[in-house]
Order: sequence, then C-alpha cells, then structure tokens
Amino acid sequence: MGDAVRSVLVKVITIRALISIAVCLLVAFLAWAGSITAFWSIQTVEQDVAPRRSELSIPKDTIPDLAPRLRPRLKAVDAAGPSPERQRAPCRVKIEGKNPQTALYVAIIDGESGAWIGGQAVNAPLPHTLTFDSIPIGRHDVRIARDKHRARSGYLARADVEVTVAREPGGVTILCATRSLRVKLARSPQDAKSNSIESIPVILRRQDDSKWRYQTVPSSVALTDAQGQVTFVDLGAGTYVLSMQGFDPDAGELKRLVFRLDEFDQDTPVLGRPR
Repeated sequence: MGDAVRSVLVKVITIRALISIAVCLLVAFLAWAGSITAFWSIQTVEQDVAPRRSELSIPKDTIPDLAPRLRPRLKAVDAAGPSPERQRAPCRVKIEGKNPQTALYVAIIDGESGAWIGGQAVNAPLPHTLTFDSIPIGRHDVRIARDKHRARSGYLARADVEVTVAREPGGVTILCATRSLRVKLARSPQDAKSNSIESIPVILRRQDDSKWRYQTVPSSVALTDAQGQVTFVDLGAGTYVLSMQGFDPDAGELKRLVFRLDEFDQDTPVLGRPR
C-alpha cells in the first residue's frame, strides 16, 4: 500500500514538472512569434509610406519661375541709380561795414548737419557781395571770420540764410563791425588780502550765440596780466557774458558781466576778491 502511494506521488510530480516546462516553452515561443510579427509590421508600414512620400514631393516643373517678373524691376532700380542729392541753388552774401585791416573769409555751414558747404575769401573794399553758385537748398549758417580756420567757431559775425529755388538767387546781408574789449579786474576796497590778480582766467561767451567761441580757443579763456587786465580782439556786435575763475566779483558788479559790446564801460574795473 505504501509503495503504491509513493508511485502515484512520483507520477504526479513528474507530470507537473513536464507541464511547467511546456508552459515555459510556450511562453518563449509566443515572445519569439510576437517579435517576428512586429518586425514584419514595421516593414509593411514603411513600404506603404514610401509611395505616399513620393506622392507628396513637388515636381520642379510645377515651381513658378519668378526671375522674369523680377528682372524689369531690378533694371528699373539700376536705371534710377542712387538716391538723388539735395537740390541746389545760388546764394548771395553781402558784407557791409568798414574796411577791415586784414582780409575776411565767408563760409557757409549746413544748418542741419553742421557740415562745411563752401567758402570764399574777401579781398575787396566793403560793402562787397559774394555769390555762391551751388548751395543745397535749406537753412544754413553764413559766417564771417578772419580766415577759414576761425570760421568754425571764432567768427566775427553769423547770420541765417534760407536758400530756395527761385529765379533770382536769395541771400543775406551781414554787418562786419569789429572792435576790441578790455577788461580790468581789481580788488574791492574791503578786501585786505594780497592775493595776486595776475593769470586769472577770464571767460568770454556770447549770450545770443551758443556756437561762438573766442577765436579758436574752445574754452574762450584769456589770462589777466600783472595789472589784472585782459584784452579780447576781433569781436563782432552782440551780447556777451563775462565770468572768472579764481575771482569772485562783488554783488554790485554782476549786472555788468552781461552786456552789449558797445555798452560796456572798459575804463571802470570789475571789483571783486581774488581767491
């Protein structure tokens, strides 16, 4: 009885082992079969897509040729050339005043860009008229100076001119009347200090013309001598402003420091305290 039971148990265990082995083999086969199926599916999809790609490609013959349409426009641009320059016209400049001791120079500066347009020397008695044959139309500065170099900032007089296209050339009249300015600094009576009034920087500006500088000095500065005196020469008519460095004018002198050239009292010193 015991041997019979043992024999049955061995058979059951053997059958279960065989079933497990069969199940493992079946699973492996199904996995292999699935990979093969997936591979052939991908190949089939690629074969189906390839014709559709070729169907979507655009033949070169169907692309329009734009060159014939653009050629006339390109030719028109070439024929037109660069953008045209500003229109030009003649301009007259009349200089009035007393005959100067030295020659004068008249310059025209572009009113928009500040660029140099042209210039002429004046070697004739005043009054005298100059004609500039080809000036760009627009508003410009006309300047009178002792020479071309000073026409940039250290000019004697300046005026605006409007150049337009007209039968008769337009122009402007400038008065060339120059004179010198002598300024003397002195200590105020209540100042007992012995600070020197020599080599004090005196600055001269034009209140009515911010472009002007004394001669060609950018800072428009002149230094006093041992007597506290300084002289500015070749000044045109206008309103001027005086200032000093290292010298404090008295309160009552401040009004004198803004003046018209023909109204300044050159014989009365400017009182103040040198620092």
